Amino acid sequence: MSVEVSVLSKPEDNTRGPRMMQMSGVRSLSNEDFFKASLTNAYAQLPDDRPTLIVLRSFLTFGDEGYETERAVLGSQALVIPTIGVPYQRWNRNGFFTEADRGRVSAVGVLKPRWDGISSSFSLDIYHNDAARIPLDWTLLTRQSIRHLVRVDDEHMEWKGGRD
Repeated sequence: MSVEVSVLSKPEDNTRGPRMMQMSGVRSLSNEDFFKASLTNAYAQLPDDRPTLIVLRSFLTFGDEGYETERAVLGSQALVIPTIGVPYQRWNRNGFFTEADRGRVSAVGVLKPRWDGISSSFSLDIYHNDAARIPLDWTLLTRQSIRHLVRVDDEHMEWKGGRD
């Protein structure tokens, strides 16, 4: 197996796009919206003939680690309480993978810095696309710093590999 890494288009100076707040580096646009916009721009550049992985580099996290990424990629979760029957959880179709036909992307990864007080390193969380035309085999990318969110059955997804 070989992995080809390409840096897709450089960020443009878009004066009407997300603005940085002076001194803080915090975007005025929510991280979820920023992730979705970044993914949409990268998606337009993907090839059709091989597995593809879009990797976002995130140095800002707010609240629950990965929650905004999960919402941006997979969609938000809802608890459905029917008048008759048992309540159940479902994914709303408002994530990057589900809003439109996004079959060219095999997975989306988020590269994050890690600091243990002594040294720094990076971790990579990879969210696999169930509707990918050419899926990415998660067992091909295994390191302690890489974990994969994959579907295990019709109702469940699970983190595989990497850190526990």
